[in-house]
Amino acid sequence: MLFRSFRPILVLCAVAHAAGSSGQAATILIDGRFDDWSPALNTYTEPAESIAGIDLLSMQVTNDQDFLYVKVVLDTPIDLEDQLVPHRLMLYIDADDNAATGFPAQTGFGSELGIRFNQFLAYYDVVPSSQVSLDDLQLLAEPVVTSTTFELAIPRNVVPDGVNPLFQGPSIKLLFKELDSGDVMPNPGSTFTHVFDNTPLPALVPIPLAREQADDIRVMAYNVLSDGFNSSGRLDDLEEVVTALAPDIIGFSECFNTATGTVKGYLDTWLPTGLPGGWQVVKDEDLIVASRWPILNSWTHLYREFPVLVDLPAAYGTDLLFTAAHLLCCSND
Repeated sequence: MLFRSFRPILVLCAVAHAAGSSGQAATILIDGRFDDWSPALNTYTEPAESIAGIDLLSMQVTNDQDFLYVKVVLDTPIDLEDQLVPHRLMLYIDADDNAATGFPAQTGFGSELGIRFNQFLAYYDVVPSSQVSLDDLQLLAEPVVTSTTFELAIPRNVVPDGVNPLFQGPSIKLLFKELDSGDVMPNPGSTFTHVFDNTPLPALVPIPLAREQADDIRVMAYNVLSDGFNSSGRLDDLEEVVTALAPDIIGFSECFNTATGTVKGYLDTWLPTGLPGGWQVVKDEDLIVASRWPILNSWTHLYREFPVLVDLPAAYGTDLLFTAAHLLCCSND
C-alpha cells in the first residue's frame, strides 16, 4: 500500500510497569502480554503432578496503590470467560486472611470472594452473603481469547455489594481451583499469602495521543451502546472521546435508531473538518461510518459489517477501503 503511514489506534484499559520482588509493589499493564511480570514478584509454582484435565501450573501476585494484580498459568489453552474449552476455573480470595470467616473453600481457607469466570459472577461470602457480577467487582482480565496465561486486576477499594469493602486488612490468601479436573493451587496443606505493599510508586505517564506524523491516518471503532447519540446524558462522554482521539474515519456500532444527520451534526460541531461539506456519514443497519473525506462507494446488507471506499487526498496515492463491524459477544461466539 502507498500510505505514508497508517496507524489504527487502540485504547487500552491499562496501567504501566514497575519492577518488584516478593512482597514488593509493582504496577502491571493489563494487556495480555505478561512481559512486566518479573520473576522476583510473589510467585507460587505447583509441583509436577499428573492431572486428568486442566493442570494449574503457577500464579503470581503483586499490587500497587490502586489494584491487586494476579497472574495464573495453566497447561491447557482456555477462554477464561467462555466454554470453548470446557472448564470451571475458580479463584478464591481470603480477603481478611482469616480461615474462620467466609466460605470454606478448602481446609484452613475461608473465602470472602469466589470468582466463577465462565459464569461472569462471583460469590461474595460476607455477612450477608450475595452473588455479584464481574462488573460489580470491576475485574479487568486479559487476554479475551484462548490462552494458557491470564492476568487480572481488581481495585483495592472495590465494594462489590455496595456495602462491604473487599480488602480491609494487610494480607490476603489466594487459591485457584479447576472444578472439572479437580486440580487445586496451592495443593491442600499449602497456602499462598500476599502482603500488600503500600510503597508509593512513580506516577503513571499518560500515553500521548498526538500523531507521530501529521499525515498519519487515524481510524476508530466505537460501540456507542444502544443509540448513544440519542441520549442527551451521554453526549458529553461521546464528545470527550471523539475530540481526544480526533480520528479521520470512524466506525460506530449500535446506532440502530440513530440518523446519519444526527451523527454528522455532532461531529461537525465537535470536530470540524475544515473541508467543504464537513463530515461524510453513511449508514447500514446499526453501523454508521463517518469520514472527513468523501465516501466513493459502500456495500450494504453484509452481516454485521459495512465496508466503504474512502477517497483519500491525492498525496496518499491511493484510496482506502474501511470496514466498520459490530463484533459478536456473549453467547454468540
